[in-house]
Amino acid sequence: MGTTKVKVALPKAVIALVMAVASVAGLSACTSPSLWFKSDDQKIETILNSKSVKDKLASTNKRFQNRISVSLSHEGKTIIYTLKLKNQGATDEQIKEALEPQLSTLWDSMQSSATEVIDECHKTAGVNGVKVRIDLFAEHGLKIGSKTYDR
Repeated sequence: MGTTKVKVALPKAVIALVMAVASVAGLSACTSPSLWFKSDDQKIETILNSKSVKDKLASTNKRFQNRISVSLSHEGKTIIYTLKLKNQGATDEQIKEALEPQLSTLWDSMQSSATEVIDECHKTAGVNGVKVRIDLFAEHGLKIGSKTYDR
């Protein structure tokens, strides 16, 4: 697959990435009184393991199964979205080369979704200082980029 074809195919993949992050962004699973006496780390763990978040993540992965996969984890108060782009016949290096010039625009387009997650964690679980990190990889593990958002 030539570089030209890779560059033509990527705008659709970039749009899919933005939509995937936005669709998993609603973390309003944490209004339960059972969270009141948990640490911030436990609250985030509870949010990410909630049925609604797991269902949204499964739905997102099913919807975009031919283009990307999304997984969620956390390190302390940083929620990590790991996005793995399906190469669709290109090599990891071709995908990275084609996406690198677009990364700034991609990160900017994800800002509002990341802010929504941060605000939701504060509003519904009382967790301050939450950050959202988005790690973007090509299909076979080559890291394309990473961006951390905070308030």
